[in-house]
Amino acid sequence: MEIWIAVVQFKDSRYGEYVGKGSEYETIAALGSFLLNPNLVSIIKANELCDKFGIDTISTDEVIAWAIEAYEKGIITKEDIGGIELRWRDPDIIMKLIELSVLRKELVCY
Repeated sequence: MEIWIAVVQFKDSRYGEYVGKGSEYETIAALGSFLLNPNLVSIIKANELCDKFGIDTISTDEVIAWAIEAYEKGIITKEDIGGIELRWRDPDIIMKLIELSVLRKELVCY
């Protein structure tokens, strides 16, 4: 049996409707401030996506942060990541990288 302590409900033009459990503090920090993501709705949706795929949010944000920094330093290129331009503060990039990494699509694995 699953018991929700915090229930979140929103209707967002970008991310649709959601009613479900709220994110944990660590997840909000990991997918939010650590990635300079100011959009709380996207953090909740990214958390939902991680739950759906069965991956840890804190490890996921570390991988995304590494990828963005490696991209900025020229260690990885757009060609390595399916033509995506990585940047901080972009919720769409976070969602896309979660999906691509789990599905192993369009990513060059070294």
